[in-house]
Amino acid sequence: MQVQFDAIRKTFGRAPRTRVVLDRVTFELTPTAFHVLRGPSGAGKSTLLSIAAGLIEAGVGAVRFDGHEPWREREEKSARFRREHVGVVFQTGQSVRHFVETCAVYLRGASAADGGVRYHGRRTRVWAN
Repeated sequence: MQVQFDAIRKTFGRAPRTRVVLDRVTFELTPTAFHVLRGPSGAGKSTLLSIAAGLIEAGVGAVRFDGHEPWREREEKSARFRREHVGVVFQTGQSVRHFVETCAVYLRGASAADGGVRYHGRRTRVWAN
């Protein structure tokens, strides 16, 4: 699937403290190529990927998947597109605890309530009692 970013602009905050994170970002991802998004901390990489996944809105511009703009559709249709075509691995651990607990319950029959799951920041241990 071809993904096009067309003049994406994203700002955070309000004037006079508005911060421009992405300014007229335009490029294309082709389905047969390997792409890398890199840059220094604060450059807008995560923001751009969140816009691509439809998790946040771009202030200006469009993201097109094979010419279609799924994030401009109704929520139900956008959610279906996201479920069927988009995968996201978050860089933060916000959902790690829930994910680990769910996996522990499903795979090992353990839960946080019975002491089978321990979450310690970056270290997570899962075991069955």
